[in-house]
Amino acid sequence: MADFSGGMRQRVGIAATLLGDPKVIIVDEPTGGLDPLERVTIRNVLAGMAVNHIVILSTHIISDIEAVASKIIVLKEGQILYTGSPEGLLQRVTNSVSEYTAPVNQVLNQLEKVSSITQEIDGVHIRVISQSKPNAEAVNVTPRLEDASLAILESGDQFD
Repeated sequence: MADFSGGMRQRVGIAATLLGDPKVIIVDEPTGGLDPLERVTIRNVLAGMAVNHIVILSTHIISDIEAVASKIIVLKEGQILYTGSPEGLLQRVTNSVSEYTAPVNQVLNQLEKVSSITQEIDGVHIRVISQSKPNAEAVNVTPRLEDASLAILESGDQFD
């Protein structure tokens, strides 16, 4: 196994885990350090297993959570900040996420409350988590799970 890729080792580990047909499967950072193709493969395997098993996934990789989770728990420094469905967490930030486009050469002075910065053809798309819009050009957008996770982790508020 020493010559196997990280993804192949993950697959062998998952196969070994399934040998006894367990009811509960616990994985920690299952896609960490994998290339994009292997990450998708492992995520799909976990999503398939979640149909007939309880899969407990510990990760900070939001795309893994989106693919597998029907219930999530958000922890910060050992404290539970949220427990419930991904949709419930998204509802917490409805109307609190906005996006605007800045010119490519514009320097961003304020990165607080920014959940993502994406280079696109028409400029730099900036997503902000805030009750108020950061500027006149910003428009409300549908929140993503990453936006909601960042909002709750930054606020430290408990949402049950």
